[in-house]
Amino acid sequence: MRPWYASNARALLESRQIGMRPEGYVTVAMVSGQFDAPTLYVRDDMPLERMDWRMLAGLPVVIEASPAVALNRIVRVCRDIAKVQPEDLRLHFATPDGDLHQLQIGVGTHLPAVADVPALHAFLWTPFTLRGTGVEHRLKGALSRHAPA
Repeated sequence: MRPWYASNARALLESRQIGMRPEGYVTVAMVSGQFDAPTLYVRDDMPLERMDWRMLAGLPVVIEASPAVALNRIVRVCRDIAKVQPEDLRLHFATPDGDLHQLQIGVGTHLPAVADVPALHAFLWTPFTLRGTGVEHRLKGALSRHAPA
């Protein structure tokens, strides 16, 4: 089965294939909008089980979502991106009242091999709230219950 890529992923994929990386965060948008960072868009009709996120390995990533996106889709995208071990993974969740809720989902560790010590690549899934809002605590609970194996 062929992999699927988020809309707008081609430029990032091609730059990563030649060893380049963007400065700052890469945005994975599950909602419409304009973002300052390089942005990959996940549309509602995309098959999440076929999405290829490998171009995000070792990069800081922020996922943009809102109540318009099903919670199971948000959790799935968070888990799947965590599996490729980004440097940093955050979730921004905008509510209709204009509030932005932020969660730190986890951090990646990427250490090169040194002498006979092999390289280390890992992702520590540790969701925590950044502002402590009720919405953030509920999202944290959902993410904690669905931690990747």
